[in-house]
Amino acid sequence: MKLGDDASVRVPGVAEPVAAKVALISPALDPGSTTVEVWLKIDNKAGTLKVGTPVKVSIAGRSEAHAWKIPAFPRF
Repeated sequence: MKLGDDASVRVPGVAEPVAAKVALISPALDPGSTTVEVWLKIDNKAGTLKVGTPVKVSIAGRSEAHAWKIPAFPRF
């Protein structure tokens, strides 16, 4: 993930996902949860999105055309 990457935000009550861009990636990793804070920039000129609304975000990772696919082995 890098600055400017595309993201998709699903907002309750909004039929279609809202387009967004990665605006900030925190350099700090939370050691307890291994999470990183990521900020998105969304066009909200119409004012339809409200602060504090819980949303679901999808950010596509890098794609690799020639990646190996190794099946998972069953655990016994």
